[in-house]
Amino acid sequence: MEPDCSANSLQILVIIAILLNIGLAFIVIVLNLGLICTLTLQKFVTTQLTAMGACFTEGLKAAEFAQLPPAAVAVIANMGGVPFAEVVRAYEKDSMERRAIVYAVMGRNSLAKRFVDDYSSKFMRQGYSSEDTILAAGR
Repeated sequence: MEPDCSANSLQILVIIAILLNIGLAFIVIVLNLGLICTLTLQKFVTTQLTAMGACFTEGLKAAEFAQLPPAAVAVIANMGGVPFAEVVRAYEKDSMERRAIVYAVMGRNSLAKRFVDDYSSKFMRQGYSSEDTILAAGR
């Protein structure tokens, strides 16, 4: 009697088929998880970008408010019961604080003074919109 090779080869083929099915099922599961994560991430990114757009819009509104003309600052201060002399003192203090920050970082030397006088930003030189008008009016 010959050994039954067809039964052994049939068992091997069944085992190979099962392993291939398990492997393909694993690959399909991994691909599906990747697709789900990608779609979720895209939704998250879209949500975050929309939220950031709203923040930037609010930031622009705040920046526009910060550029109030001096007359508006004086009127708002008056409505709040703040004397004009106090508004002028606040502007003077802020002007000195801007310079103090540069001197604190760079030290009190000729380079820092030259930076403040010659190379500083518009905000360092001029401060708030029409700040000089308020300071001149308070003197």
